[in-house]
Amino acid sequence: MSFRFRRYFSLLPGVRLNVGATGASVSVGPKGAKLTLSPKGLRATTGIPGSGLFFTQQFGVSKTEHSKTKQPELELPPEVRQVIEDRPQHWEFLLIQRALRSTADEINSMATIASTYGTDAVTFHQWIQELIAESQQIASEWSDVINSEMQEALGPPGKPGDPDLLVAAVDHLIDVTRKAIVCEQRAAALARHPLYGSLAEPFRDIAQPFVDVFNELLRRLDEKLPSVGVTLEFDLRLTLKAPVSVDSFESAQDVYGHRFFDSNYALRTGDVVKERFRIARGERELGVFSRAAIADNLANDLFQKDDLFWSEDAKGAWQPLGSLVV
Repeated sequence: MSFRFRRYFSLLPGVRLNVGATGASVSVGPKGAKLTLSPKGLRATTGIPGSGLFFTQQFGVSKTEHSKTKQPELELPPEVRQVIEDRPQHWEFLLIQRALRSTADEINSMATIASTYGTDAVTFHQWIQELIAESQQIASEWSDVINSEMQEALGPPGKPGDPDLLVAAVDHLIDVTRKAIVCEQRAAALARHPLYGSLAEPFRDIAQPFVDVFNELLRRLDEKLPSVGVTLEFDLRLTLKAPVSVDSFESAQDVYGHRFFDSNYALRTGDVVKERFRIARGERELGVFSRAAIADNLANDLFQKDDLFWSEDAKGAWQPLGSLVV
């Protein structure tokens, strides 16, 4: 029987020093989401507290692995690298402090933009690019299923297919179709954004080609199976239409670029990217409203074009609501 020595010191809320026989480590984070820094490297642990479900990923290598291959060095800020090289007293906490400090301005700037303007145009465009990449991956998976996996599972002409491979291929086809539908749901959610949603509009029906070809395959099976014993042939050739019209996306992207970026490709500021506005009627202020609410109220004659909104572009002055592009 062996015994393990381990002692814990709670240094700050969410920060714990673990001292064991093999050395010390520092854990940062609440239950369900911890980062542990030790001589073995960085370990991330996430899970649902109380459920027994968790996932752990080790960033680092064992001594055996390290002797075989040299890991590429991380791109660290100079102040962080200096701490690692010098290792002063309490260097672990100094490392964490300087690593966090190196991104503090960026984090706080993002938070300010998010609270003032909501999502910025660059981030939203990145989401659309990720959506495009995901749809391309789904289309590639679909092609692999139909042209490779399904053909291999059916086997050469005159020979029986492989039931396990057939089940796997059909399951993969169903999974790909579901992925396309989830992708479309994300596109629909993005398209509802009151400011940037027009860029996602071309993707609202991104799943339809996958659903159409799924139903076409099923239709052919229903139609041809009764006579396949006589004809001895079955055509599995299917064509997947382009999920998104390139022209429609390029047109939406051009409008998006001109509206939210200046001639130097810098983000515009002011009213064009603001999502909430103070609204007044005469000398009486009505409240703060989102762009979507303003558009709805204008459409339903609850707001009038000669009502006023507080404009940043006018250096803090009331402007006619009819001049605001919603």
